[in-house]
Amino acid sequence: MEQALWQSLVDFLAYRGPDSSECWTEGSIGLGHAMLRTTRESQGERQPASFEGRFWIVADARLDSRAELIDELQRSGRVVRPNPADSELILHAYAA
Repeated sequence: MEQALWQSLVDFLAYRGPDSSECWTEGSIGLGHAMLRTTRESQGERQPASFEGRFWIVADARLDSRAELIDELQRSGRVVRPNPADSELILHAYAA
């Protein structure tokens, strides 16, 4: 799908997520997201998000027990930056 067409589809969702909208395409695959920032951790979040360029996500997600998940990820050898967005933690957990 053409980047401009994909972006127009994402822009159509802007009323649902007025804080930002972005899209990512590669070949015939595309992901789009309209952001509504509702938590402190989401302030620096960008979606679609990637982990190591290998795993991708778009998510309207809220994780409970974040501290426990971060501890578990760090025990498994993952390096987790301070105050990660929920989507980033989901990608870390998936990759683990």
